[in-house]
Amino acid sequence: MGSSIKTGLSALEVDPFIDQLLILLSDQPLVPIAHLKALLAKKAHTAYPMIATFYKNSYGVPALFDRACFPDLHCLEDGQGAKKLFQAKPNAIDWVPLEAARIDIDTPEDVQALNESNWKHFD
Repeated sequence: MGSSIKTGLSALEVDPFIDQLLILLSDQPLVPIAHLKALLAKKAHTAYPMIATFYKNSYGVPALFDRACFPDLHCLEDGQGAKKLFQAKPNAIDWVPLEAARIDIDTPEDVQALNESNWKHFD
């Protein structure tokens, strides 16, 4: 995950007008656009450099990062995700809850479990 974050970040940093980075995962199918808008709205009303999603009693992605966080994101090890940064700087985070973000799809069994669940509950 860290290697993907750093690759994307390197492509963005060349543009001085980009001052935020939104990180999301392709395996969280129940994250609605409304949640991404809520992250952006929260950032517009706070001075915190990180706005994370809160689920499973923890901070996670999707998450929004100020340009001030870019150097820390570059320091992630290739196998680390943004959670490492959340743990290192807990006083620099505000959050938006979305329990549906806990659903991620990594295996065929995960797909089956999602299909058998009442996933519409998370709309």
